[in-house]
Amino acid sequence: MATLSIAGAVSNIVDAVDVGREIYETTVNAMDAAEKERDSGANKKAWVLAFVKSFVTDLGQNWDRWAKVIITFIDFAKSVFNSKRYYSA
Repeated sequence: MATLSIAGAVSNIVDAVDVGREIYETTVNAMDAAEKERDSGANKKAWVLAFVKSFVTDLGQNWDRWAKVIITFIDFAKSVFNSKRYYSA
C-alpha cells in the first residue's frame, strides 16, 4: 500500500485550481516535508507559512493577499489528510 501524503490527499482539489496552483502545490509539498518532523502542529504550521510566504514573495505576489487563503487551505488540507489517514488505517 502506498503511503498517504497530504499532497496526495488533496491532489484532486489542487488539480482543479486555476489561479495560484503553484502556490497550493508548494504549500502541500511543504506540509508533507513538515509532517516528517517531530515538532508540534503549531511549529509545523509556522514553518510551512514562513516557507510559503517566502515562495509567494519570490513570485512577486502580495503575501497579505494570500495569507488568509493559505492559512485556511492548510487547515483544510490537514483535515482531509487526517480523515483519510484515519479511515485507511
